[in-house]
Amino acid sequence: MTINLKGRDFLATSDWTKSELDQVLDLTVQFKRMGTASRSLDILKGKPVLLLFFRRSTRTRTSFTAATQELGGFVQCPDPADLRLNLEEKPGAGESLKDTARVVERYVDAVGIRILAPIVDEAGAPRDGGGDAIVRKFADYTKVPVINMATCLHHPTQVLADVMAMKEKLGDVRGKKIVMMWAYLPILRAWQSPLSDALISATYGMDVAVVYPEGYALDAPAMSLVQKECTKAGRKFEISHNLKKALEGTDVVFPRNWWLKTES
Repeated sequence: MTINLKGRDFLATSDWTKSELDQVLDLTVQFKRMGTASRSLDILKGKPVLLLFFRRSTRTRTSFTAATQELGGFVQCPDPADLRLNLEEKPGAGESLKDTARVVERYVDAVGIRILAPIVDEAGAPRDGGGDAIVRKFADYTKVPVINMATCLHHPTQVLADVMAMKEKLGDVRGKKIVMMWAYLPILRAWQSPLSDALISATYGMDVAVVYPEGYALDAPAMSLVQKECTKAGRKFEISHNLKKALEGTDVVFPRNWWLKTES
């Protein structure tokens, strides 16, 4: 049975059921098989899409622009620094988030927002700067669908592609094991990729292990959500500091660097 997803925001995979995610993946597989022939569908013909990148991007910007245009739509991609948008919604500091959201809905059919906005605490450790809350507020204020193109906590479009790749390689991923492992990288990264991949892997019935050095804990509320999803699916969830042991019997490994979490 087809589920009506028209007009839905896509802010985090945990907002959607597995059946809803499956429907999106099924459509994605069809488009991939069609190749360039999918351009003739004109699904987005004449529809403008606004993409707001508050953080520089190469792959996400290019893929969203290409996908929109290949399906017949067109993209508005202004530099947020050129907008009079006030993310903190302070009086006199620009146009409020609510006003902006309600204005743009008159001119575009969807909005994508990327806002990885970490802040630095007194110990010098990065924290989520509230980007996820900003995206959700924008979605609450506007009538058009809002897509999360990455915050410090969620990157739903990327992890849908990751699940698609795992299914292509492994078939049914239920019962498989994935390890989200901290790995060295010269550039300090945010949490969104390991958090989101752990979450969607749990939703798809995989055993999930998150492995990192002491002190590099991921966001606790998000980890609780992963554990809840694993429990609901009847699968295992573990947090470990022993990489060698955690890798035993693993089907998928996700190496990623993320910032040190200090106690506040």
